[in-house]
Amino acid sequence: MIEVMRKPRVTLTNVAILYFALAALACGWAEAQDVAEFEKRMTEFTLDNGLKFLVLERHEVPVVSFHIHADVGSVDEVKGITGLAHLFEHMAFKGTKTIGTKDYQAEAEAMAKMDKLFEAIKAERRKTEPDQAHLEELQKQFEKAQDEAQKYIEHDEYEDVYQKEGCSYFNAFTGQDYTCYIVSLPSNKIELWMSLESDRFANPVGTTISKEIENLYVELIEGLEPEKVTPRLDRIIRIRAIQDFFPSQAIAFVFLLKKAIRDEMQNEILENQLSQELSTFESRIDDLALLAFDIYMNCREKLYDIRVNETKKQMSRLLQKTGMISEIPGNQSSLKNEHET
Repeated sequence: MIEVMRKPRVTLTNVAILYFALAALACGWAEAQDVAEFEKRMTEFTLDNGLKFLVLERHEVPVVSFHIHADVGSVDEVKGITGLAHLFEHMAFKGTKTIGTKDYQAEAEAMAKMDKLFEAIKAERRKTEPDQAHLEELQKQFEKAQDEAQKYIEHDEYEDVYQKEGCSYFNAFTGQDYTCYIVSLPSNKIELWMSLESDRFANPVGTTISKEIENLYVELIEGLEPEKVTPRLDRIIRIRAIQDFFPSQAIAFVFLLKKAIRDEMQNEILENQLSQELSTFESRIDDLALLAFDIYMNCREKLYDIRVNETKKQMSRLLQKTGMISEIPGNQSSLKNEHET
């Protein structure tokens, strides 16, 4: 044991054990020293509208970090609507009646026209003998209304406003029983945060979300070209990759498309003998699920690399604090032998 201390063998296992030991000690010291003081500095109050605040004051730097925790998550979903909690989280980033739009009134009119045309398309498809010419005309009108709505969108304006005002962190995620929105701003921007956050919760507008869903559906119908569908699928999967999902849970929503199609078009499939077409479509859904799995694993690998690098940085800082590591020229580190002169 003494010999090892004098001539340490630096292995990944040794370093990992040392890191976790130091981390445990650090956590213990922090808990013993700071928990009581932490509780004293915490202020709790609730507004008349039911919004509860927990405020911890820290005056070391002029920065304020906001964490909004909404009491809703995937646990509130039921069979047939899984994924909606995550979808609504994304919708809150896509703009409001004042942010992310050039003319909300015109945009709202175009969206209402889209809804009306979509219902007309569904009604025509449900007929025993749909009028294909009429369907094509309705589809053209729908696409025209969709393009019209897109003209009024200011993409990423919500995030741009925060960035221009000194935002240093901006993110959100959906959990099993909560949805969280995080923003870090200069401490003199509290009013801005209150204005933007209240607006996006009270007046969300989801034009871009409806566009992405429509595009994904069109890709399935037209043949599922990976180079086209991957970017659209990536926007959905990459957020699920950082949440507490198993791979099967993360991509399960893709297979729900099969049930949705069967439930929606059951009569048409039977009456028009479309079993072969249905089989082809479901095969494309299977291919979509494989693409989703690949995207998920790529995102998880990137996340793993980020966590490993962060762990290395934390380990290095702990070793430096204990004097067991020192910087030498060339930005390299050297382990000290405390028993050598």
